[in-house]
Amino acid sequence: MQYVDVATARDHPMRHRDTLKSIPGHGLGQRTRTKKPRMTAARSRVCQLLLVQPLLTGAAATTSIFDFVNEHIFVHAKLNGQPGIWLLDTGSNLSVISPRAAALSACPAVTARAQQDPYGITRFVSAKKIELANVGAPLDVIGILPRLADKVLRNDGIFITGILGFDWLSRFVVQIDYRHNSIALLPPRSPALPRKSAKVIPLEVLGGVPVVPVSVNGGPAHRCLIDTGANLVNIRWGMAISSGIHRNDPGLKAGPRVAGLTATEMTQAIVLKQLALGSVIFKNLEVSLYDKTAIPWLHGNIGNSLLKSFKVTLDATNRQLVLE
Repeated sequence: MQYVDVATARDHPMRHRDTLKSIPGHGLGQRTRTKKPRMTAARSRVCQLLLVQPLLTGAAATTSIFDFVNEHIFVHAKLNGQPGIWLLDTGSNLSVISPRAAALSACPAVTARAQQDPYGITRFVSAKKIELANVGAPLDVIGILPRLADKVLRNDGIFITGILGFDWLSRFVVQIDYRHNSIALLPPRSPALPRKSAKVIPLEVLGGVPVVPVSVNGGPAHRCLIDTGANLVNIRWGMAISSGIHRNDPGLKAGPRVAGLTATEMTQAIVLKQLALGSVIFKNLEVSLYDKTAIPWLHGNIGNSLLKSFKVTLDATNRQLVLE
């Protein structure tokens, strides 16, 4: 996950915890709704404006509304029955919580070593149940990250319980409808038939995170992360150079300061002639170029600034990303 400093807790309307009273100590309200299999003809025309349609034909699921702040997704989930707010981050292979959340939820300590853990976490707990969109599942290993809540509060003005990573999300078919600010979780199954307008992109799960082939300006394809914890599209300089972009390119300009949980970096920005996400082509797309990385084989992040244009389905079991 990565942040960009586009707002602070000082000027964000959600900055004060005492103005958000639905969840004690956290803020933002829990809102869920369930699709009903039957409805009267008289109500159907009204309800089709209100209900979130499933992204794949034949799918039926309970949806949960999320808050989209600074192009980050904040979901309302329960940890061992305790409600809270979580940053939805498919770019993290380890879910993490704050020490306070671990104590409130009575999470027992466990001994574990995280796979490619970028945070340097040394304390771990387990959860009997994490529940989102009326779907629950245990998680054997969760990292405890000190000052996690303070970091997100400073960047996005929201006090969170933790970061819900792909270690938990990959157990489900995850459907994110950015238009309606809703998320649905379906059980793994054989590949569903996408609608004709949908684009299906091959997806790999490497190092516990979802990656897809991406090429820039017609250059070679590289693995990039589908990262709902990032709000921008970020490309490593190595990939840019292999695609014909150089550090003295006249199209370069100062980019945003990209801040993660453990490091920050000043970037440069450029408008690409073309970015191919699988078979989906984007023209004149502005991206940030960066150098630092904790994972050598990872060449970029596809964040919410691009994903928000679609209804997105992440299916780790059948190795596919569906954009509609």
